[in-house]
Amino acid sequence: MALLDSVQAGLAALGPLDVRDKAAAELALKYAKGIDEPSDWGDRQRDPLAELGPKLLQVLAALQMTPAARKAAVKPDEPAEKPRSPLDELQRRRSERQAT
Repeated sequence: MALLDSVQAGLAALGPLDVRDKAAAELALKYAKGIDEPSDWGDRQRDPLAELGPKLLQVLAALQMTPAARKAAVKPDEPAEKPRSPLDELQRRRSERQAT
């Protein structure tokens, strides 16, 4: 499977993209195509994978198409855990003692 095919499959799995994300998706496709088809490069001394690989990875991370990006993303339906203060901890312990 070509890298371009993998990127296209990943984008399809995301479902309909927000209008604001379409440019990043197109850029990812362009980078993947450039890596797959290095014959488009006039200078044979340049390595398309070395030049475009990191750029493609950055775009994929921005689209949350990498494992690390998905793990780091906070989903809106998941409430962020509120930091607990020492007073909160004391109140929790007190309510536990009163419950027993």
